[in-house]
Amino acid sequence: MERVRLRGGIFHPFLDRYVATNGKRWEIWGGAMPIAPEFPKGISAPAFLAASQSDEFDPITGAQTWMVLWARKLLGVDPYAAETVLRDLLNELSATGIFEVRHSDKGPVWGLPQSRIEFVHVEPHDGVYPPTELRCTLCATAITHPPERFADWIGRPCMRLRCTGTFAAAPSKPTNYYRRLYSSGQIRRVVAAEHTGLLTQKEREHVEHGFKRAGLKLGMDR
Repeated sequence: MERVRLRGGIFHPFLDRYVATNGKRWEIWGGAMPIAPEFPKGISAPAFLAASQSDEFDPITGAQTWMVLWARKLLGVDPYAAETVLRDLLNELSATGIFEVRHSDKGPVWGLPQSRIEFVHVEPHDGVYPPTELRCTLCATAITHPPERFADWIGRPCMRLRCTGTFAAAPSKPTNYYRRLYSSGQIRRVVAAEHTGLLTQKEREHVEHGFKRAGLKLGMDR
């Protein structure tokens, strides 16, 4: 569940065609919906769990796939048994509403329904923020969890396949720049525009004025 969450395997209408084609990247890149964010090559794409092989999804079959190796690491079972265990577990989690199963053109795809995602506002107590970051005791891989679930992750195995460490509470930081930034709500997009010798004088001047005056649209009709 944690791996699916971290890799963006959350069902959303923007991803319906992507899921239906078992992770065909065109559906979230050149063929993406006009208002949807795009995921070109080189950028990590949302990854669901899949019953069959996929370029973008996490398959639950195959001796060298992450899911099978993870089951073998924790349970000490052979690859065939790991595949059976994973499929049974996903079916059970889907039946209870924790996961959701959909069907692509190559078989079942499992992911998290939107209703399972919570946004937690972490507030300080007496000016001190509660701990939210954990790190592996061996490789220092970091994960974050809300305060009410923080203790549940202490002592859990590291999510890196070949690491034998466990998670422990990371030292608290006195400040968190990004937490303050996102909490303030004063976030602005970076708007880019071409500024080269290929522009006409009128186009160049329009772009330059756009950079100087906040809120001015930089695009021009060609």
